[in-house]
Amino acid sequence: AAAAEEGEFYHFVSLNQHSETGERPKSRVTFRMGGQEVSSEAEGNGPVDASLNAIEEIAKSGAEQLLYSVNAITSGTQSQGEVTVRLSKGGRIVNGVGTDPDIIAASAKAYLSALNNFQTLRLRASMQEVLARLTGKSNELLSYEEVAQKLKLKARSERGVYSIPLSAIVGSVGRYHDFSRSFLPLSNNEEERQRWARVKASIDDPIGPGWPPIEVYKVGEVYFVLDGNHRVSVARQEGFSQIEAHVIEVKTDIPLTADIQPDDLIIK
Repeated sequence: AAAAEEGEFYHFVSLNQHSETGERPKSRVTFRMGGQEVSSEAEGNGPVDASLNAIEEIAKSGAEQLLYSVNAITSGTQSQGEVTVRLSKGGRIVNGVGTDPDIIAASAKAYLSALNNFQTLRLRASMQEVLARLTGKSNELLSYEEVAQKLKLKARSERGVYSIPLSAIVGSVGRYHDFSRSFLPLSNNEEERQRWARVKASIDDPIGPGWPPIEVYKVGEVYFVLDGNHRVSVARQEGFSQIEAHVIEVKTDIPLTADIQPDDLIIK
């Protein structure tokens, strides 16, 4: 149990659920939050809803639930149930998975798992900001327009479609304020959040058509996203190393590499 809790901000402890005909179901959930054991009780439209409401009473994540699915991963009357929960908040989408013979307990575990993933993303973004301040390196995407103006970029040539390293994508055409340097979404716009959610959901759709190639400008050894910023963002969060891209190379005599910073452009 200690090994399972390592690195978890939220950890399931126990659940007590009460349902009676003609009454709203009630659930009492006990879990650890930041190492402290807490309990909360809430009602809901069903036993699962009541359990998740009880968690929210304390966690107060404010996340929107996008998906709830149940699968049996073993057979028989004591079968193990697996629940997947997908949550959205602040332009970020996370999945949580929980397993338990009791589907209600599995649901609570899945919700807490998703909250742990949110916590991981928040910590990652905070660490990036701290490291940026300590090292003096910018955490912002580069503006293609600014790069093109300073380096006087003009001549372009088609290079076709092929896989490019996500780590070499350093900027965007017109969307550089919407994502961090590692393509964590920054916008709080509801339309942007929903667009991010649709892209994230499409990656888990087994019968979907898949992603079309993104479109990029290649300048030196780096790339700027012309179309497909959300696909890059999701791919980075999912841990992909490469992505299919339609590449247009922009000629330059200046060697640009993936560690380029905004101030470097002034020097160049």
